[in-house]
Amino acid sequence: MENSYLLAGFGGQGIQTLGQLMVYAANEADKAATYLPAYGGEMRGGTSNCTVKISADEIGAPAAKSYDYVVVLNMPSYNRFKDTVKPSGTLIVNSSLIADAKAPEEVKLIEIDLSELSKEAGSALTGNIIMLGLLCAYVGDIPQEAAKEVMLKKMGKKEEYIAMNSKAFDLGVRQAKAYA
Repeated sequence: MENSYLLAGFGGQGIQTLGQLMVYAANEADKAATYLPAYGGEMRGGTSNCTVKISADEIGAPAAKSYDYVVVLNMPSYNRFKDTVKPSGTLIVNSSLIADAKAPEEVKLIEIDLSELSKEAGSALTGNIIMLGLLCAYVGDIPQEAAKEVMLKKMGKKEEYIAMNSKAFDLGVRQAKAYA
């Protein structure tokens, strides 16, 4: 079973890091994975998105026209990508920056207040890690243990970062349980 993801937001929200962590974790779990980044030249503050595919089998191409899961962290990304979710897919929005989100017909909508959850985790910079935990727990194609281990290894060696990112990941997992 192949799952396709489109992850989008402002540069600086950790979209590219989220995509990379998903692929690293999928590879650790012996799955095939692709990552295709796209971002403006301005980087921080500009638009940023990437596509990720994860499969137990070989993947033919990294790009797609529609996706099983679309994650949007800001309003411009929501406006641009909300209609790229496959029927019976899931649209996940950052409700702290996207008010009154609506999903296309036959698409499940999940609204996550990343600002509040990031405060609870201890840093405004943890939204992407919260989303990693949520995606692993909600979708299930990346084992949570592998994702958390890879994330902790890649996201810094300082003790305070390890504790903060671990908490952020666990908050995402907790959020996913509300939508299971």
